[in-house]
Amino acid sequence: MFPELNSILNSTPDSFKSSDFILVSDRRADASFLIHHYLSFYLRAGCKVCFLGLVQSFSHYSAVGQRLGVSLAQAREKGQLVFLEGLKDSIGVLLQEDTSQETQPLSYLRTPGVGLEGLFRFVERSVRQSGDGDAGESWGPPVLLIDDLSVLLSLGVSVGAILDFTLYCQATVCSELQGNMVILVRCEEEDADDDEEGSNLLQRGLVHQCNLALHVEGLPTGYCRDIHGQIEVWWQQRGETINNQRKIFHFKVHDKGASFFARGTSSAVFFGLPSMLQRPYSLDVSAQLLRTQAFIEGRWVSAASTFPVLDPATGEEIAKVSDCGTKEAQDAVNAAYKAFHLWKNHTAKERSILLRKWFDLINQHKEDLAKLITAECGKPMKESIGEMTYSASFLEWFSEEARRVYGDIVAPPAKDRKILLLKQPVGVASIITPWNFPSAMITRKVGAALAVGCTVVVKPAEDTPLSALALAELSVQAGIPPGVFNVVPCSRGKTPAVGELLCTDPLVAKISFTGSTATGKVLLRHAAGTIKRVSMELGGHAPFIVFDSADVDKAVAGAMASKFRNAGQTCVCSNRFLVQSGIHDAFMEKLAKAMDAELKLGHGSEPTTTQGPLINTRAAEKVESQVADAVAQGAVIVRGGKRLDGSFMQPTLLSNVNTDMLCMREETFGPLIPVVKFNTEQEALVIANASPVGLAGYFYSRDISQIWRVAEQMEVGMVGVNEGLISATEASFGGVKQSGMGREGSKYGIDEYLEIKYMCLGGLSL
Repeated sequence: MFPELNSILNSTPDSFKSSDFILVSDRRADASFLIHHYLSFYLRAGCKVCFLGLVQSFSHYSAVGQRLGVSLAQAREKGQLVFLEGLKDSIGVLLQEDTSQETQPLSYLRTPGVGLEGLFRFVERSVRQSGDGDAGESWGPPVLLIDDLSVLLSLGVSVGAILDFTLYCQATVCSELQGNMVILVRCEEEDADDDEEGSNLLQRGLVHQCNLALHVEGLPTGYCRDIHGQIEVWWQQRGETINNQRKIFHFKVHDKGASFFARGTSSAVFFGLPSMLQRPYSLDVSAQLLRTQAFIEGRWVSAASTFPVLDPATGEEIAKVSDCGTKEAQDAVNAAYKAFHLWKNHTAKERSILLRKWFDLINQHKEDLAKLITAECGKPMKESIGEMTYSASFLEWFSEEARRVYGDIVAPPAKDRKILLLKQPVGVASIITPWNFPSAMITRKVGAALAVGCTVVVKPAEDTPLSALALAELSVQAGIPPGVFNVVPCSRGKTPAVGELLCTDPLVAKISFTGSTATGKVLLRHAAGTIKRVSMELGGHAPFIVFDSADVDKAVAGAMASKFRNAGQTCVCSNRFLVQSGIHDAFMEKLAKAMDAELKLGHGSEPTTTQGPLINTRAAEKVESQVADAVAQGAVIVRGGKRLDGSFMQPTLLSNVNTDMLCMREETFGPLIPVVKFNTEQEALVIANASPVGLAGYFYSRDISQIWRVAEQMEVGMVGVNEGLISATEASFGGVKQSGMGREGSKYGIDEYLEIKYMCLGGLSL
C-alpha cells in the first residue's frame, strides 16, 4: 500500500534491531491494516512485540496477519508476540490513580520510581516468559504497540521508532524517511487553528536535529507546543552528537504545518526521550539537612523576608530561604567576635577533634549533601559526590594541620635575651563563597580558619545557600560551639549591603573571597578602610597548550576533563586552547569524537547526565554571545554552538579562532572550547601570558626540556603538565596577577588565618 516506506523499512531492519524499543500507535480502527502490515515486518525482522492497543479481538488481528503472510498466533505461541488483553486501552489511563482494574502491570507502574520504564521491563519479562520457544533464541528490540503518543512524549521513553498511522502518508513524505526514528502525526483539518505555532513547530529547536523524520499537518496550537517542547527538551540532553553525524537535511514549511527530514548515520538514534523540564524532580534529602533559615550563634534565625532557590535545570523553586540583611549580618559578626575569645583558647587538639567529627558527619551524609548541590547548582550527581569528597577532605586535612602550627625560636643578637616568634589566630573572618563549588569552597576556607582558632561568618552565593546551611547543621552535630560558624544567606538584591558590612565592620579581621575579579576589587576597596587581612581567589582564563611533542590522546582526555567539569563552570577550567600546527587536525578530530561520545546534557539527577545546565540564563547568554562574536569574526563551529532552553548550552568546539575574539579575551565560564593554531613555542607562551589574570595553566608535551621551560615561563599560580585535573587538598591553590592573593589548601593555606607575633624575652642572666 505504501511501497516507498515499506521498501525503506525492509531494507534497514538492523537499524531498528539495534534500538531499544519500537512503538506503534493504533489510535484509529481504520489504521488496523497498516498497523499489522508493519507489525508483520517487525515480526519478520526478529523483533519482540508487545501489543497494548485498542481493546479489539485478537482473532481480528490474526486475520489481518494471515493476509500479510504472518501467523500472529504462532508468533504468540513462540513468545515473540505478547498481546496483553487484560489491560486498558491507553497508557494514559494505565497511569491514572484509578485502581478499579488492578493487574500486575498496573500495580508495578505505581511503584515509586518505576513509571513507563517499569512497563517496559514488564513487557520484556512478558515476552521472555511467554510461550515455549527456544530459550537461546535472540530477539531484536521489543516492539510496543501503544495508544497515546502525546502521553508517551510527556513521560519520556527509550525507543527505536514511533509509527503513528493516524496519518495517511504522502508518497513524497515516505521517500524521505531514511532515518530509523519516525514520527508521523496528523490531526483532522477542522481541529487545527490559524495560529502560527503549527508552521513554526520545527523552526526553533528541531531544524538542527538528528536522524529523524517528522511530518506534521494541521495540528492545533496546544498540541504543537506540547510536542515541540518535549522533543526540544530531549535535544537539550542529546546535544550536538547526532547533529554532527547527519548527512542529509531537508526542511519544508507547508500551509498547515511543517516537515523536517534528516538522514544520519547513527543507529538507535532516539535513545531516550527524557522530558527533563516537564517532569518534577523532588529533593529527597534528610529533613534535618534541608535548612532554610540563617544560622547565627548556634540558632536558626528567620529574616523578615525570604528569597527563592531555583533548580537551574528546570527553573522550578526548590526552597525559600531567609533573606538576611545588614541586621542579621551584624548579629553574626557580633556572635563570631564573642565566640572568638573562647574558641581561640581551645587547645589545638580539641579543635582538631571537633573538625574530625565534622569530617566524619559529612562523609556519613555525603549522598544527601550531593543531592543538595545538584539541586541548587545543577552539576551531575557524580560530580556532586566528588565535590563532597573534596569538601570533606579539607576538614580532615586541617584537623591534622591544627596540631602542626609551629612558631620559632630565633638565635638572639645579645646574650641576655631570647627571641620567640608566635603564631596566633587573626580573629573573625568573613567568608564569601561562590556557587560553583557551594560546599568545597566553604570547607577549604573554614577548615583552615577554625583549625587555628578563628571564628567565621559565611555568606554563601545567593544561588546556592542550601549547601552552606546543611554544613551548619552538621557543625552543630559535631559539637562546634555556638558562634564559631555562622551562615547569613541573602538574595542578589541584598548582597551588596551585606558584603560591604562583612568587609568594613571593625570586628572583622580577615576576609576570604572566591569569585570574579571585578567583585574582588570592590571588596578590596571596602577592606582598605580598616586595613584587613585579605585572601582572594579571583577569575581565571586558563590556557591549554598542546605541543607537537604531546601524546594527542592524553591531551584530548585532559581537555575533556579540564573543560567540561561542571559544564565549564570552574575557575581553573581551560578557556584558551592553543594547539601546535603539526598535530592540530588530529587533535581537533579526536576531540570532536570525544565530545560526541562522552557528553550528554540533562538534569543532574539523571544518572546518564554528564553536562548539567549553566547556573542561570545570564551565564548561558554570556556563552552564546562569545560564540556569536567568534563566528562573526570567522570562527567555525565544529560541534554545538546552540543556546538551548533555559540555562542549557550545547558543548561547543570552535576552530579558526584568533586572539581578537571575545572568548580569547574574557573568561567564559561555560562549555566552550575555542582552538587557536600556533607554530612555535614562543608564540604559544606570548598568547598564554597575554591575559591580565593568571590562576591556572595547562600544557601537554613529552619533551622534558620543553616541560621545564614552559612550566617556569607560564605566568600562572598553578600548572598542569600532562594533566587536566590539578586540584588537591595537599597542594596550594591560588593565582598571580589579577587572579588574587594568598593561597588555600596545603600547609600554606593555614597561614592565611595566622598573625606572627614577635616576643623578645630580655633581662636574662645567662
